[in-house]
Amino acid sequence: DFFSNLFNVESKYWRTFRDIWIPCKLTKAFIQGKRIQYYNPLRIFLIVLFAFFALFLANIKGDINKLNQINIEQEKRMWTENLAVQFDSIATLSTLPIDTLEKFKKALFEQKKKTWNTDIEQKEEDSLSLAEKILEDTKIKSDTVINNRGEFSFEDEDLFILSSEELLKKYSDGNPWKDWGMVQAQKILKNLSSSIKFFIGNGTWAIIAVILLIAAFFKLLYIRHDYHYAEHFIFHLYGHTRILLLALFSMLFIYFGFKNLSLMALLLIGGVYLYWSMLLYYKQSKTKTFVKFLMTIFAYTFLLAFCSAMILGISFAFL
Repeated sequence: DFFSNLFNVESKYWRTFRDIWIPCKLTKAFIQGKRIQYYNPLRIFLIVLFAFFALFLANIKGDINKLNQINIEQEKRMWTENLAVQFDSIATLSTLPIDTLEKFKKALFEQKKKTWNTDIEQKEEDSLSLAEKILEDTKIKSDTVINNRGEFSFEDEDLFILSSEELLKKYSDGNPWKDWGMVQAQKILKNLSSSIKFFIGNGTWAIIAVILLIAAFFKLLYIRHDYHYAEHFIFHLYGHTRILLLALFSMLFIYFGFKNLSLMALLLIGGVYLYWSMLLYYKQSKTKTFVKFLMTIFAYTFLLAFCSAMILGISFAFL
């Protein structure tokens, strides 16, 4: 039965995927009560949504791995530089010959041979202090995170070397919100690839929130007409499923080497389908429909940005 239903051209799965490309057909069928012959709209939307994000993560897996490798190499570099500073501090107190110390340093840190200054100042002062003086004299600023105004910044080496408690002890100004944000930023930057996956995964909720809000917007847009909120919701549910299917097919082509597909073309097709569907379902004039179509594009852009910012903010708080 399973294979019969799956591969049967007239089964509701294939019928749903076939008729979803006909503007308003599935929405009208659902509202009119013809629901047995088609797959549940919410269920098919969720399946396509999670398939889209799964394939999206698969497509950017290589980039995420590269990013993770860069992060690991940066952390190693920070640790090496910190240990080298400690070595220099100890070396100034050592009675070993300079050549011997150079060999030790090269063996430990695999650094190029450097010429050490043997004046009295170097022997008496910690090399970290000397490094800070050099930076100050040459007006080179250390890399900082978030900003360079001192309000919410810390040196990137401390990001990897210090624990959260040590970071707060060094940089906290007593503001609990800044302290919390600094710790969260450290978590994100230390685990960049995992954080990206976490944010992308939570992006599904942003799309769901947008559908709920844009359906409410359509309720206001067509307030003089006898349409229920559920009708607008189903209308946009099928519309988003269609857009996600287009994006899914595009990513499949890209995944198999066809990289000439344009995002602009995808958005153009989605816009044409939206206008055509509004024209057929709400049955207003082309001029009125086009004006409301433009209003919908503006509202959708705003709602998508708002929901994405909210979801990212909540994700940042619970990372």
